[in-house]
Amino acid sequence: MIALLQQNAESQTSFRDNAWLDQYQFHFGEWLKQIVDWTDQNLGWLLNAIIWPFNQLFELLLSTDETRSSLTTIPWYWVVIAFFIIGSVARNTRVGIMVAVMVAACGLLGPGYWEETVRTFGMIFVSVLICAIIGIPLGVLCGRVDAVWNVARPVLDAMQVVHPFVYMLPFVFFWSVGEESATMATMVFALPPLVRLTNLGVRQVPEDVVEASRSFGATELRVLTDVQLPLARPAIMTGLNQTLLMAVSMLGIAAIMGAGGIGKLLLQAINSFNIPQATSGGLAFFFIAVVLDRISQGESDDGIGLFARIRESFAYRSDPEGLLQAQNDRLVQNEAEAIVNAQAEVTERPAPLSSRERLGLLVAAAGSLLAIVAVALPWGVDAGLVAAWGRRADEVGLQGTSQAGYSASGGSVFALVVLAVSLLGLLAAVRPMLTLKSSASMSRALNKLQGLMFAGVAAMAVLVWILNMLGQGFGLLLNLGLAATGIALVAIAVDTFVRGTPRLGADGAAIASITALGATIGYLLLQPIRAAEQYSHGFGVYLALLGTAVAAVGSVMALSKAPYGPRSPLKLDVRWSMVAGVALGAFVLFGSLIAPWSVDERQDSLITPEVQERIDFLLEEAKTDVGKAIQNSQEVTNIYNSLQNEAVTFNGFDSDGPGLGLPTVIFAALSGLAALVASGLTKASESLRWRSATIATGAGLAALAIPASWIFSFTRSGEPGALTGNGAFFAALGCFVFFAIGRGVVSQFTRRKIYSDFPNVGAVPKPSITDEVALETAKGKGIKAAF
Repeated sequence: MIALLQQNAESQTSFRDNAWLDQYQFHFGEWLKQIVDWTDQNLGWLLNAIIWPFNQLFELLLSTDETRSSLTTIPWYWVVIAFFIIGSVARNTRVGIMVAVMVAACGLLGPGYWEETVRTFGMIFVSVLICAIIGIPLGVLCGRVDAVWNVARPVLDAMQVVHPFVYMLPFVFFWSVGEESATMATMVFALPPLVRLTNLGVRQVPEDVVEASRSFGATELRVLTDVQLPLARPAIMTGLNQTLLMAVSMLGIAAIMGAGGIGKLLLQAINSFNIPQATSGGLAFFFIAVVLDRISQGESDDGIGLFARIRESFAYRSDPEGLLQAQNDRLVQNEAEAIVNAQAEVTERPAPLSSRERLGLLVAAAGSLLAIVAVALPWGVDAGLVAAWGRRADEVGLQGTSQAGYSASGGSVFALVVLAVSLLGLLAAVRPMLTLKSSASMSRALNKLQGLMFAGVAAMAVLVWILNMLGQGFGLLLNLGLAATGIALVAIAVDTFVRGTPRLGADGAAIASITALGATIGYLLLQPIRAAEQYSHGFGVYLALLGTAVAAVGSVMALSKAPYGPRSPLKLDVRWSMVAGVALGAFVLFGSLIAPWSVDERQDSLITPEVQERIDFLLEEAKTDVGKAIQNSQEVTNIYNSLQNEAVTFNGFDSDGPGLGLPTVIFAALSGLAALVASGLTKASESLRWRSATIATGAGLAALAIPASWIFSFTRSGEPGALTGNGAFFAALGCFVFFAIGRGVVSQFTRRKIYSDFPNVGAVPKPSITDEVALETAKGKGIKAAF
C-alpha cells in the first residue's frame, strides 16, 4: 500500500507544469452534445419549422426539378436583362449596363460558371431577404424600446465577434450540410449591421419632429410609418447594403458547409491546386460583389467610386454615425450643385460652332460612316486571318471565299470594335450640329417609354413564372419580352443622344475615331499563321482604314478649334500622379511584350516533322516485327505524353507570331507622350492640356483595342488548346492605364457657355429634364443655393 501511494504521488504532475491542466476537464462540449441530441429527438417539428422557409425559397429560385423553371434553367439572357432593369431602376442606365455586362461575363469564365453564378445570386437573395424580414422590424423595435436594445446589443456584439467557424457548427449539427444551413450561418454573420443601422436611423430622427406629429394627434403607428421610417430610410438602405456585402463575404465558408455557387468552385480549385480555376473564380467573386454593391447603393453614393467607398467604409468601420453623416453631407452638396447648374442653364447656352469646327465634324462624320459601311464588306480572302490562329478550319478551308468584317472568319472582334466606336464617333460628330428645340419634351416621352417597357418586361417575367408553375407554355411572352427590352434600349440610346453629354462633341469624336483607326491598323499588321499563307486582305479593310483615318483627321481638326474649358479652374502645376501613371503603364506594357501573346497546346501543333517521322517509323516497324509491337506502342505513347506539358508560344514581336506588339507600342507611346503634356510637365495651357488629354485617351483606347480584340476573338472562335497568352492580358492592362490617365483630365472639361445677361442676346433653352428633376428634388428637401 505504501509503495502504491508513493507511485501515485510520483505520477502526479506538478502544479507548475502546463500538463497539470490536462488532468482536469470542463464538460462544456459534452453538455452541448447532450442538448443537440435531445433537440434532435424531441424537437424535430421545431427544426423542420425553422428550415421550412429556406426550403421553400430555394425550391422556388433554385429548383432542380426539370419540369419547373428556376434561375439555373431559364435562358441566361433573361437573367442579364433582369439585372439591367434592376440596375437602371435602382440607380441609372450606366449602372444597369455595367452590372448586365459583369453578370454576363461571369458565364464566360469557363464551363459551369454560369450555373454556379446564378446559384450564388439565389443564395444571397434568400439570405438577405430573410435578414431584411427579421432585421428591419427588430431594428425598429430596438430604436423605439430601450429595453429591447439593451438586450439585443450584447447579442449583436457576440454575433460579430465570434468567428463564423464557431457558430456554423450548430447549424451543421441540427440541419446537416447544404445550402439551407449555410444560409443560416450567413444570416448570423450578416444580420448585425442591418439591425444596428436601422436602430440608429430611428433614434436619429429629430425628437421635435416626432413630438410635433404626436401633438397633431398622430397615433404611434402613424408616427412610425409616416415620420420615423421615411426619415430613417437612408440608414436602413445603408444597412441593407452592408448586410448584402457581408453575405457575399461568407460565400467561401458557405462552400465548406456544402453549399454551391462560386465558393464551391474556389474550394475545388484550392483543394486541387487549380490555378486557372482559382483565378477565374476570384474574378467572378469580384464581379458579383461589384454588381450587388452597385445596385444596392443609395443616392448619397452617386459619383463615388468603388475604391473610395471601400476607404470610406474602413474609415468609419466603428463609427456608423460618422458614415451616415458623411453620406448625408455628400448628398446635400450634390443637390446644391444641381440647383446651381439648373438655374445657370436659364442664362447660358453652349458656344456656337465655328466654321472650321463644323467642317471638321462633317469630315469626321463622313469618315465614321464610311468605316461603318466597310465592316459589312470583305476583310479576308481565302482564309481567316484572326480565326486561323484559333481553329484549323480557317487555315485552308476557306479557299476561294471572302469573309465580311463582322464574321468570325473575317475581321472578327477587330471589325466589331471598328463598328461600335465608329457609330459612337458618328453620333458625337453629328450631335453638336443639331438644334433640338423640344429636347425636354422628347426626353420626357422617351423616359415614359422606357418606364412602360421595363414595367412590361417585369410583368411578363412574373406571368411566365406563374405559367411555368402551372405547366403552361409561354414562348410568345419570351419573344415579347425581348422585343420590349430592345425598344427600351433604343429609347435609352435616343434619350442620351437627345439630351446630349459632354463627350458628344469634338473630343468624343476624336477619341472614337482614333480608337477605330487603332483597331483597323492592328488588324492590318496582324501576321497570318504559317498554315494560312494564302490569306489576303479584302478591300473592306482598306476602306475601313481610309474611313477611320479621315474621321481621325476631321475630329482632330474640330478639336483644334472647339471652345472647351474646365468645369472649375485647373491647377497649372505638374500632376506627378499622371507622370507616375505613365511610368507604370510603360512598365507593364514592356513586360507584356516579352511574355507570350499566343499559346498553342494542340497536339498536332506540337508534333514537328522530326517527331512525326519517328512516330511513323515506330508504327511501321511494329507492323513488320510483331515482337516490337508492344515496345513501339509504348514508346509512341510516351512521345504523346511528353507533349502534354509543352506548348508553342509567340511573344508580341516574334516574326512567326501574331506581331501585334508593334501597333500596340506605337499607339501606347503616342498616348504616353500626350499624357505627359496633359500632366503639365511641359507647362502647357488649359486648352492644350485638354487636347493632349483627348489624344492620350483616344490613343490609349486604340492601344487597348488591339490586345482586347485579339483576346476576345479567341473567345469567339478559338478551339480547345488554342489560347491567348498572358502577354496580351498585361498589354491590355497597361494600355488601360494610359486610357484612364487621359480620361481623368478630359472628364473635367465641357463646352464653354455664352451668357444671356443682356436683352439683345437671343432666347436661351430651358433647363434639361434632368436638371428640372434635380431642382425639384432639392427644393423638396429644403436645400437652398448659396447665391
